[in-house]
Amino acid sequence: DAYLFRNVAQPADFDPAYKLNLRHPVQDKNFYLLSLFQRDADVEKILRRNAALRRLTRVRIQAFRQAQECKDVGCLDRLFRFGNPAIEMVANQLKTLSKRPAFRKLVRREMRPSGAFIKYSRQSDAEMLISAWRDAAKGMNRLLTVYGLGQNPFYKDIDRVSFDVSSEEYRNLVRAKLAEIRLSKDPLFFEPTLEFTLKLLEANRRDEASRYEPLEAGENKATVQNLRNIRWDDYQYSHILVLGSGPGDLTTKVSRIGAKRADQGAQLFLDRKAPLIVLSGGHVHPMQTPFNESIEMKKYVMEKFGIPEDRILIDPYARHTTTNFRNTA
Repeated sequence: DAYLFRNVAQPADFDPAYKLNLRHPVQDKNFYLLSLFQRDADVEKILRRNAALRRLTRVRIQAFRQAQECKDVGCLDRLFRFGNPAIEMVANQLKTLSKRPAFRKLVRREMRPSGAFIKYSRQSDAEMLISAWRDAAKGMNRLLTVYGLGQNPFYKDIDRVSFDVSSEEYRNLVRAKLAEIRLSKDPLFFEPTLEFTLKLLEANRRDEASRYEPLEAGENKATVQNLRNIRWDDYQYSHILVLGSGPGDLTTKVSRIGAKRADQGAQLFLDRKAPLIVLSGGHVHPMQTPFNESIEMKKYVMEKFGIPEDRILIDPYARHTTTNFRNTA
């Protein structure tokens, strides 16, 4: 469970020097396209002036006002969810708008080089824009399903809603979070739903994606500053990835399996197989654990093996094997 990696080629339009601007990490990591829409003044102006999108905005604002009177989570879901007709209407508008210089600039200077939409790197600018929008809409709907309606996610033992959604306690909590939302006088068409779904995450203490940002100024600072000093040709591999494994209780910091994996990764590092060791794992097992797998493994290998901090990178966000690999890449 420790993996060695060589450097690999990236798509031509990806820029490794691109700096993801994580002003609001939970939103930005889940909905980077929507953050870009909000931050680009020219794009934002076009979206506000588009007649079809303005009609949709009026519908969403009315739904937001009606939500104050909802008595159950089903009512809130019906008001905030994006139906397929609305999703496709927006997609059609974006297809037309993609020809505008402001949108071409957004795709080519932000979306493509960022790597956030690398899944769609072979698509045209218009197709990438539409695919990213559909992902964002489905993502907001997914949050409504899990943290609004209380349906189990794929990994229900660690990612499910933290409350009984039918309880008065949860209804009161959601109403309180809803009352905290302050929309602008002229919101974009997606903002009422976006703000509400982010409040659902907040209510369920799902802020893990923001807890350690910016990593390069915190836990990963020493290594990031030391990268330029590494003689990469001296090593067969670029890095060693160690997958986290959380304990089954709220008091154990490093599980037996996690320690075994960290031991294996540390030995590969000491054998000079690679100049870096990456420890990957978030706040996973058990649900709402206060301990972070990557941080606790970092402490473990530094203390047990004397591995210097400037040769360790942590990924404190991965929640399963897929994100261990994706986040490290």
